[in-house]
Amino acid sequence: MDGIAREDSPPDTLRPQSPYANSKLAAERDVLNASAHGELCCVVFRFGTIFGPSPGMRFHTAVNKFIWQAAHRQPLTIWSNALGLVRPYLALPDAIAAIEFALMRAEGLAGELFNVVTLNATLDHILDAIRRHVPDLELRQTQSPLLNQVSYHVDDAKIRALGFEYHGSLEAGISVTLETLAGLLPLPDDAI
Repeated sequence: MDGIAREDSPPDTLRPQSPYANSKLAAERDVLNASAHGELCCVVFRFGTIFGPSPGMRFHTAVNKFIWQAAHRQPLTIWSNALGLVRPYLALPDAIAAIEFALMRAEGLAGELFNVVTLNATLDHILDAIRRHVPDLELRQTQSPLLNQVSYHVDDAKIRALGFEYHGSLEAGISVTLETLAGLLPLPDDAI
């Protein structure tokens, strides 16, 4: 892989770095194969890591974990060897919009694979965005062996070429999540 993950990247160039990533690729192959044989009418999404508030919000992934820690004035625990690695992230409203986009075009998109990502960002970028809301952010760097030490961008040109537009942003996701956690805002209408 050239550091850019595309939908048409040959499988041997994707180099999954964990059992989880291996299982996701295997599931993609199975679903797309079933679609090709007329057993399913489906679209496969490769979503970036979701961020933003929802009733079933998860706090073990980078952005939401750091927002939780910042909102509770806890030190942000970060792996020092991950600071400069680029990863794909997806605002929850953009994930919902991508699903709606595909449902409205179900027949024409059957059997297709799409990358969906609001932004590709380094951990430093995310920390800077949170710091704009919580200036006294405390970081605690830890040494940890990363399963995935590959820095990569995800190319989402395929879904954009069909007219899909993103409206989420890291800044808005951080702001709304912090306000929701502080009890200042109810969950947004588009939260699932």
